[in-house]
Amino acid sequence: MKTQFECFIFAAIVLFLSATSCTDLPQEEGAVVHKAPARLIAQQRFYRSGPLLADFSMTEDSLMHGPYREYDIAGNLLRLMNYKNGSLEGEYLTFFPSGQLASRHEYESGHPNGPQLWYYDNGNIKQEMTIVYGKTEGEVRSYTREGNLQSIRNYDDERQTGSALEYFPSGSIQSFAYYDQDGDRIFYLQYSEEGKVTNVVGYPFANLSAKVNGFNGTFEFSFEPVIPLDADHQFQLLRRAGEKTWICPLQTVNGDLQYEEKLADGFQGAFLLTGKLLLDQDTLNFNEEMYIREGEVLFEH
Repeated sequence: MKTQFECFIFAAIVLFLSATSCTDLPQEEGAVVHKAPARLIAQQRFYRSGPLLADFSMTEDSLMHGPYREYDIAGNLLRLMNYKNGSLEGEYLTFFPSGQLASRHEYESGHPNGPQLWYYDNGNIKQEMTIVYGKTEGEVRSYTREGNLQSIRNYDDERQTGSALEYFPSGSIQSFAYYDQDGDRIFYLQYSEEGKVTNVVGYPFANLSAKVNGFNGTFEFSFEPVIPLDADHQFQLLRRAGEKTWICPLQTVNGDLQYEEKLADGFQGAFLLTGKLLLDQDTLNFNEEMYIREGEVLFEH
């Protein structure tokens, strides 16, 4: 049997533990503790005609905190979002009057961050993309109401880059475009629904760079080949001086084709870049002429 002294000690320990909360325990040095507002004040807004427009909560410092719901005049939920100390945080949903989800977004510290999706009122996805702290990154895909792929575009730090495809409702390719690292469209192909090329704009030579190094007289050349739809392709660089022509061996470096050559003093001549794209129903040929004059490179298509 326990003595009276043992019972007294046990009771004292229980009282001490019940009076000590987790927040009284020592925190790790340097840790940031996010405390919930001590008190929230419920708020409501109304249409002039009387129906509820929105309900939400605010802190004593007049900052929105917690769920925010917005309704149309008929009482249908239009928006559901969450605030944290005045900034949007987490999931942001919008709805059609029918109650069907219209869009789904992710926020962090007041900025769009994460997957972003829009829907048709039949439930099919209309568009999907990713935003990283307010800037579009990676693929943006759009779909028809029936759920067929409509277009694919690529973004880097909010700038459209790389390939872009558009599709006919049947699923065949409608157009192919390519954007360089600065976001400029340099190449465009348009197709008939049967797959034949109907329009060509630009050249399949992205980020083309050609110069003569003023320190050592070396011709430095590079470009990124644009190859639509995994087509067969041929790229070749030729050097011309007088009546002579040489093939310049291109080297692949990180996806670019490059060439360097130490030119003779006072070199006067030209380099010709040729490109051939072998598509299903078409063969497309391209040329880019570069003239060397007094250590300068002059371009002529």
